[in-house]
Amino acid sequence: MKIINLFDTSPSPASGGGRTRQALLSLLCLLHLTFAAGQTTWMGMTFTVGSTPVSINSLGRLMAPGNSASHQLKLVQASDGEDVPGSVVNLSMAGGTVGSFQYASLPRTVTLHPNTTYYLVSSETQGGDSWYGATTSVSTTEVAACNGGVFWDGGGWTVHGGYNNMFVPVSFTYGPRDPDNVTDTSNGLDFAYYEFNTLYNLGDHWWQYLPELSTLSPLRTGTKSNFEISGNSRPDNFIFRFTGYIDVPATGTYTFYTFADDACDLYIGGALVVFNKSVREESGKIDLKAGKHAISVVFTELRSDQILHHVRYEGPGVVKQNIPAGQLHRGGTVSADPAPVAAVPAELMQPAPIPASGGFSGFYQLTAKHSGKVVDVANESTANGARAFQWVNNGGHNQHWSLLDAGDGYYRIVARHSGKSLSVSNSIGETQQSDYTGADTQKWLIEPAGDGFYKLTNKGTGRVLDVAGISQADGARILQWTYNGGDHQKWRLEQVSSGARAAADKMDPAASDPQILMFPNPATDKVQINYNAGAAGKGKVTVSDAASQQGLTRTYSLQPGSNVLNLDVSSLKTGIYFLHFAADGKEVTRKLVVAK
Repeated sequence: MKIINLFDTSPSPASGGGRTRQALLSLLCLLHLTFAAGQTTWMGMTFTVGSTPVSINSLGRLMAPGNSASHQLKLVQASDGEDVPGSVVNLSMAGGTVGSFQYASLPRTVTLHPNTTYYLVSSETQGGDSWYGATTSVSTTEVAACNGGVFWDGGGWTVHGGYNNMFVPVSFTYGPRDPDNVTDTSNGLDFAYYEFNTLYNLGDHWWQYLPELSTLSPLRTGTKSNFEISGNSRPDNFIFRFTGYIDVPATGTYTFYTFADDACDLYIGGALVVFNKSVREESGKIDLKAGKHAISVVFTELRSDQILHHVRYEGPGVVKQNIPAGQLHRGGTVSADPAPVAAVPAELMQPAPIPASGGFSGFYQLTAKHSGKVVDVANESTANGARAFQWVNNGGHNQHWSLLDAGDGYYRIVARHSGKSLSVSNSIGETQQSDYTGADTQKWLIEPAGDGFYKLTNKGTGRVLDVAGISQADGARILQWTYNGGDHQKWRLEQVSSGARAAADKMDPAASDPQILMFPNPATDKVQINYNAGAAGKGKVTVSDAASQQGLTRTYSLQPGSNVLNLDVSSLKTGIYFLHFAADGKEVTRKLVVAK
C-alpha cells in the first residue's frame, strides 16, 4: 500500500514557506469511472474547510504510471457551482515521479471560507492518462474534511462515494495568505455610512433580514483614524463599513476579535474571519504573511446602544490589543491584482440551530434540578388555561412533553395528554397549557445551563422557566422569571420511551439500532445523551473526527430504563465529529457538531 501526502504544506518554489501539517492518503486499488472514449470531464473531490479560513497556494494531481499529459485543475464553489476566482491552473504531468503529486502554483493565494464546501477537480479524458477511482481512502487533518469524490456529468456536479473517498486523486498545498501588493498608503481607514428600513420583532436571528450592502448606496463616505463610529444621522438602523489595510509584522497565525452592540463582522482580503451577530466578543483565526492585508469591518446598529466596543488582534510578537492606528492604512497604489477570495456562501451566514431541527423525537419529562420533580398539568386537565405545577414523577401523560420546532431556534413544549402548548399566561408570569396560536409566549429557547441541565427561555418575555419560591413541594407553581442561575431554573430533559417502542425492544433487543438523543447539537462544552437501556450493562461512547481520528472515548454504567449520560466535549475544537454509541449489543453513529 503506497502512502502519499494529501493537503501537503511543503513549500513549492513559488509559494513561499509553509507549515508542516500533513495528512495521509492510502491508495487501495486502480478503478476507472466509465465514460465515453475520448470524452473529457472534471473529477476530483468535494471537501469542507475546517473552522479556520485556508489559503491555497497550489493545486496538485497524483502521478499515475504512464502519465504524460497536461491537465487543468480548479476549485469550485459547491454552493453555486461557480469557479473560485483565481483558482484555475494548468499542470503538466510529464517528468513526474509515479506515486507522487505534481503541483502547479496559483498566481496568488486563494482564501477559502471556514465551514464551507468546495470541489477540487482535474480535467480527465477517457483513454488518456490513468487516474484512480473513488475507492481511494483518505484521512485528513482539521484543515479540511474530504466528503467524497465528485465529477461533472455534463449537466451538473455529482458526488460519488462517501467520506474520505475521491477520484484521481487531487490535492492542494496551503499556507499563510499573501500580502496585498499595495504601496504609497497613508494612515487611517476609509468608511461608508448606510441606513436601512426599520426592523421590528424579528427574533434572535434579526440579522438574516438585513439588506445586502451591495443593494444600498452610502449616504456618506470619508476617512477615520480607527474603527470608530460617530456622525450617524439616526439612533438606530444604520451601518458603518470600514475598509483599508492592516500591516502585520511577522508571518504566522493571527486571531482577530470584535465586540459590539449590535453586530460587527471582520474580513481579511474578503474572507470572513469573525462572524459576530451577538453582543459579546467573538473571534476567528487566519494565517498571514508579513505585510499589508486588506481588512474590512462591518458594524451594524439595530436598536438601543450604539457601541463598537473594540476590534482587537494578537499574533506572533503581538499581545492581544486594540489594533493600533499606526497599523491601519488606506488608499495607495495596487501594483498587482489582490489575492482572490471565494464568495461568501449564503449558508455560511445562517446560524446553526441548537439543536438541529428534528433533533427531538418522542416525549420528555422536564425535571427541576433543585427538587427532582417534574412539570405537571394540574389534575390531568385537557382544558385551555390549566396551570402547570411541579409534582413528583408518577409517569402520567400530563407530565410528558413533546418538543416541536417552532422556527428560529425556538420550540413548542406540548403536553402529551392534551396536545396543548406550554404558555406564559398572565402579568405575574404563571404558565399554563393552551391551544397553539404561534404567539411568542408559546415559544421556548433551550440552552445549556451546565451539568446536563438546561434553561428554557420564553421568546415573548425573555424570562426563564422557574419554580416559584424555590419550593420543593408538590403543587408549587411553574412561573417564568428573570434568570439568576438558580437550580430551580435549571431543567433536565429526560426522554420517555413509548409503549410500542419498549414492547418492540423487549421482543427483539437487537431488532434496531439504539435510539439515543443528543442535546445540544451543535455543542460547546457538554453533550447530554439520553438512552433507554434494555438491561443493566455498559455503554461506550467514541467521538472521532472526519479523518476517523478518535477524540474521546468514555464508558458508562447503564441501568435498565432511562439513562442520562453527560459527555464533556470541551477539549474538542470547533468542527464536525461522529459520535459512536454502543450498548445492549447494538451500535449507532450520529453526527455531532462542536461550535465554540
